Amino acid sequence: MKLLKILILSLTISCSQMGQIGELFQDPEIAKLEKESERNLLVSLLNGGRSGQNGSDGSSGTSGTNGTLSDVSVSVKRTTDQTIANNAYTYVSFDATNFDTSNFFNSANPTYITIPSNGLYEIKALVSYGANTTGNRKGNILIESSSTYVVSSVNYTASGTGTSGVSFPVSSTTKLLAGDKVYLQLYQDSGSNIAVSGNSYSLVMTVVKLNN
Repeated sequence: MKLLKILILSLTISCSQMGQIGELFQDPEIAKLEKESERNLLVSLLNGGRSGQNGSDGSSGTSGTNGTLSDVSVSVKRTTDQTIANNAYTYVSFDATNFDTSNFFNSANPTYITIPSNGLYEIKALVSYGANTTGNRKGNILIESSSTYVVSSVNYTASGTGTSGVSFPVSSTTKLLAGDKVYLQLYQDSGSNIAVSGNSYSLVMTVVKLNN
């Protein structure tokens, strides 16, 4: 602070001397300009000087790491047709997998998959009933935990379908616990047995863990 005062005093003296030079030349305009310069300089110094220009923008930060998708998943399927009896709830019996990352499926227990860890799961299944124009066709995703319950159910009426049969998806997103069992359950009441196709798009069930 003391140094700043000395600097201001020095500059004030310098400006005063310049003003005196103008007065010596008896030019009032020069003297006026020098007095104005002296005043502006003092104000500038006392106010900390003029602000400088803004600096250039800093460089961009580094990109974050990519997230990872869940690798806890299974896709089970049946490779041959399965007969569904009239008026009887029947579990699909799977005989192969498309993939199984976490030992969901055990061929010794082919009607269900077992959840390996607690979390939120997405379950999707596809069903294709053979042609029959009578009754209803149903597909359920059923969970066996401390109790047994249906988390998703789809029902279609076969009337008017002719020879094309009935095909539909069944899906659910639900919280599951380690050890829970997941079944694909079918039902029809046509009055006779109906075959459900087993191939790459029918009698397939896929389960994927979304998060914990």
